[in-house]
Amino acid sequence: LRKAATVEEAESEEFAVLETYTSVLGALEVDDIASARSSLSHMASAFPNDSYMTCASARADAYGGRDVDSALRQFASVRARDPYFTEDMDYYAKLLYEALEGEKLRELSASMMELTPESHQTWTCAAYYSDYSISRKVIEEGKFPRSGSTKAESIIAAEKAVRLSGGRSHMALITLGSMCLKNKRYQEGIAAFNQSNAIKLSMHAFKGLVHAYLATGSGTSAMMYAKQAIKRAPQDGMAWSLVGDVHAKKTGDTESAIKAYEQALAYNPRLLRAVKAIAALNVKIGKIHVARAVLQRQLDDYQPTHPDELVSLYCRLAQVLMLSRQPTESVKYYQRALAVNPDCTVAAKALDKFEQTRNVEFAAGGGPDAENISSGEEDDMEEDIDDDAGSGQDGDWMVEGQ
Repeated sequence: LRKAATVEEAESEEFAVLETYTSVLGALEVDDIASARSSLSHMASAFPNDSYMTCASARADAYGGRDVDSALRQFASVRARDPYFTEDMDYYAKLLYEALEGEKLRELSASMMELTPESHQTWTCAAYYSDYSISRKVIEEGKFPRSGSTKAESIIAAEKAVRLSGGRSHMALITLGSMCLKNKRYQEGIAAFNQSNAIKLSMHAFKGLVHAYLATGSGTSAMMYAKQAIKRAPQDGMAWSLVGDVHAKKTGDTESAIKAYEQALAYNPRLLRAVKAIAALNVKIGKIHVARAVLQRQLDDYQPTHPDELVSLYCRLAQVLMLSRQPTESVKYYQRALAVNPDCTVAAKALDKFEQTRNVEFAAGGGPDAENISSGEEDDMEEDIDDDAGSGQDGDWMVEGQ
């Protein structure tokens, strides 16, 4: 910018604004969130309602899942102020998808299709909404898409986004890789994530590569990319959790896996996937009391604000309490999960099982047998460790029953 500007232009107030905004975008591209926030703070007072600034701030808040709620609010405020604004709406679509905000995602996708039908941002939004719609149909109707060589609509939309961008959109490639991973097209996913990393190294791409290689049985390649993620961002909780995934899934080194997840929580105490992984691994090695303490501490100190994450944590703690031979306390947390989400099938089935077992025992003249009840809970916790690394709406292999 300074090379292109004259001396007079470089000294103007307008140039200072442009230079600061460019610094913000540059910092975001290299994941230097501290510098991005610093530059944004200088711009906030001068341009409090500027859509570009607000979107940049939202991207900074969303990085690493640090404050997704704030990011969602900021993107929503941009949409409310200027319904015709389309910049960075692909980032917004991804956040809505991960937050399971289906109706807002549908509205955004429809609006983008009407405003800019031939932009890569529009087709990225379409890919996320298509996959969300299929996922909800599976959950609500139990109808799984036909297997075979036919590509999912979400993959077709993501491929079009990549084509429209000329293969230069990092977000379009991340979306394509994620959709391929979810539809078990692992080699295509690996190619998309690698192409994305060639444009911009990102934790999303490293996460996709680790999970794709774990799914194909290549633990060595998965560990290589997990270590590259740490080298790229040594203080990023997600990077350390990827190392934990590889140890837990492939090497069988439970102690190293737990240490990696604990390191992840040291950098990001709200990283729920690491919390649940530590709990599941401790259950696997028989340290149920440790699993309970980890989950309880998370609820006490860093209770999730998103309803689905809170429900997931309640259910996980309820399972551990049942394993601890405390069925009454376990029931309380299942009931809390249902209070937040009445459609939570994990909690509903667990409570039904508890009632059936209790009725049988009382009919025989005894009380509820916690050992019989907890046998299924231990199986559930064991399944956490054996799950495919690419499963779950957000690629979190620990997610169950959302």
